[in-house]
Amino acid sequence: MDIGPHIKTLLSERDMSQSQLAQSAALNRSELNRSLNGHRSFKVAELARISRALGLPLEGLTEGKNLGETARDELDAFLDVHSRLVRALLERDMARDQLAAHQAEAEARYTELRLALDRLVAEGEERLRDEVEGRERALRSLHDELRGVRRALASSQAAQATLRRQNEELQEKLSRSRRNQLGSALLGTFLGAALSTGDSDDYED
Repeated sequence: MDIGPHIKTLLSERDMSQSQLAQSAALNRSELNRSLNGHRSFKVAELARISRALGLPLEGLTEGKNLGETARDELDAFLDVHSRLVRALLERDMARDQLAAHQAEAEARYTELRLALDRLVAEGEERLRDEVEGRERALRSLHDELRGVRRALASSQAAQATLRRQNEELQEKLSRSRRNQLGSALLGTFLGAALSTGDSDDYED
């Protein structure tokens, strides 16, 4: 069956005029009429537009129909290209899906690593903060201990000064006592000698 009568049958089934088909498929009304009546061959691009306007796949519109040798060759070449294009699009979609899956996996891995890094940083900061606080406490303790040592040293120095002063006072008292004792002894000796001399004079008289 020629393609022209077949399209007319499809138009009749859809209660669609040639003018409506020409408008829907963006075709010249006169050329469409000539092609439908077998006075010119359809171009593959025209058949593709007609198939879309009728809501049919191009293969379904043309399968088993007489298109003319030239049109059939063009259609076969077109269908081959279309088939390869469809396969390429499917492969592209598959590659895009795989890429999306890999991207999602990479993002999940990145998020996991980022969280792990954040935990490590937080733990490191906490350990560092604890260490710093520990060293600060140790320094404060050492400072307090040093201050206590300084106070003890100052107290010791004050005690030594007091002892030196007390020792000096004791030495002074001892020196005065010795001088007093020496003076008393000399006085006793002098008095004793004086008394002895007086007694001798009395006996001589």
